[in-house]
Amino acid sequence: MADIVEQFKEDYRKYSPSFLTSKWILEKTPHIFNGDKDLYLQAKLLLAERMKVDSCSIIFVGSSCTGFSLAPHKNFKPFNDKSDIDIAIISHYYFDVAWRELREIDITAQTPDVQSSIKDHRDRLIYWGTIATDKILGLMPFGKQWLEAIGELQRIELFANREIKFRLYRDHESLRAYHIYNFKSKISEIVNVEAQSITLS
Repeated sequence: MADIVEQFKEDYRKYSPSFLTSKWILEKTPHIFNGDKDLYLQAKLLLAERMKVDSCSIIFVGSSCTGFSLAPHKNFKPFNDKSDIDIAIISHYYFDVAWRELREIDITAQTPDVQSSIKDHRDRLIYWGTIATDKILGLMPFGKQWLEAIGELQRIELFANREIKFRLYRDHESLRAYHIYNFKSKISEIVNVEAQSITLS
């Protein structure tokens, strides 16, 4: 695992955030599949059928993809048996449905955690064209359908007993922009590279 982290650090110093986003997130077989691309494609097709999206619009992100956490406070913590699975779902249709629901929800009727999540969407996440569904999926019109998809994925041994979280993106550009921003502004400190020296491209 140390080798892959060092490879990432080397890439981070060498390449643009856009290239890093492609190489380490958008266009790789996720770490959790241990190089088994067939299983990766099968898992995506299973989700696509249950969620009514194209399988190309399903992308594993986070430590299940890279093999280690990119959260600044986790210091490249390796992906392990207890790690969550974060999956990006790209859908203009579902994003608009969720956005409309978030505007209309009576926030005062929700629990403090849900209230905080809704405020975070209104103040920050919607700007990036993303909706983090982990705390609010049950409130969405498609929530039951997506929860059933999670249950189906957890029937696969690789995903058993893992928490699976969906993050909804309006389009591919939003997904890329969100990760470029993270590479540029949030990760530089743990790679010992000044954020100002990373070219946004």
